[in-house]
Amino acid sequence: WSRKVDEYFVIKKLNATPKSMNIIIEFLYGVDFNASHNMRTLLDTFSLADEMGIMVLRDGLKSYFIENIMTIMKNNPLLVLEFIKKFILYDDLKEVLLKALCLNPALLFNFDNKEIPENILHELISRSELCLEENLLLSRIIQWLLDTNGFPDKVYLMEYIRFNQITSDEINDIIRKYKKRRNINNEILSEVQERYEKFKNNNYDVRDGNFCLRSEIIDLDTAKKLITWISRKEYNKCWYKFELLFNMKHDGLKSETFHKNCDRKGPTIVIIKLLDGDLIGGYNPLDWEGENVWKKTSDSFLFQKNCRNYKKVNIKPESEGMAIRCGTAYGPTFGRNDLCIQDGSGFCMVKDSQYESLSVSGRFQMGYQTKIIYLCFSEDEFQCT
Repeated sequence: WSRKVDEYFVIKKLNATPKSMNIIIEFLYGVDFNASHNMRTLLDTFSLADEMGIMVLRDGLKSYFIENIMTIMKNNPLLVLEFIKKFILYDDLKEVLLKALCLNPALLFNFDNKEIPENILHELISRSELCLEENLLLSRIIQWLLDTNGFPDKVYLMEYIRFNQITSDEINDIIRKYKKRRNINNEILSEVQERYEKFKNNNYDVRDGNFCLRSEIIDLDTAKKLITWISRKEYNKCWYKFELLFNMKHDGLKSETFHKNCDRKGPTIVIIKLLDGDLIGGYNPLDWEGENVWKKTSDSFLFQKNCRNYKKVNIKPESEGMAIRCGTAYGPTFGRNDLCIQDGSGFCMVKDSQYESLSVSGRFQMGYQTKIIYLCFSEDEFQCT
């Protein structure tokens, strides 16, 4: 594609755009590259630099794509299939691409199913990071099989559906929805029903991607640990949904707002981030409704997470009748102010009373032999989930 004519090199690249070729020439003459060009031009330049063996430019563009993949794809949704075609050839680009699609699968599923490559669909649905509920994923697979005439050859894709996380009502809704369609292949629906009955009791892990916590202070590992404590069994045998009910950063300091958001919502977890970065909190298996009343339970607990480990603190057996205190004059309260958020205050209060021993750090003993300790936390660091 290149030859020398007299003192000049003549380059003939029929698949190159004028803009991308101009960027290549400028780069060869020492002009610094910048990423201000439109994304289509950057993609064309990336491919052209790779074909011409200009590795410095190609690798620079690759680093730019890797560092900004999510923003790039969100800002250029119509080019997602182009990204797939070009990035799938490079392991590092392919990996960040799949991670981005796992976080926002609509970027792929908004395209016509006939345009979605089978290999990308396969890799996507096999990943635990995929953020899509299993019943919705099953519907997507069924529709893809129908639109691409992929049944029965591509039915293996259903192997990646975690049927234990789909309810019988959801399965029935899916089957009813497709039965209403004309010219439906009933063999696909029979396959769905058979697989559901066969695998609904299997202990498939919940996809990590389905923990869309919407939390600024806890990560996936902390969520898994809390689930294990709550259910008293291993994380992979549990299925929980986390929903953010109250965030002091957005909802303010008033206990009235806390109760408005959290009363009559069933079991909740209170999470507080301390100034030193440690987390403390508590689990209420009941609810927060009531006016100046104590609630009895043996299942509530306090917890702490620091840089080294997690610690769970149970209610003392003799104190189960005062495990949870409810009242609009204060926020979430465990025990007799063992852990309490005061109304309108940026403080939480901890003292020795109904729960067992816990320490915040080497400097603070949240315990049970000490006086009341006030621990300040930032306004954005108290959440109820």
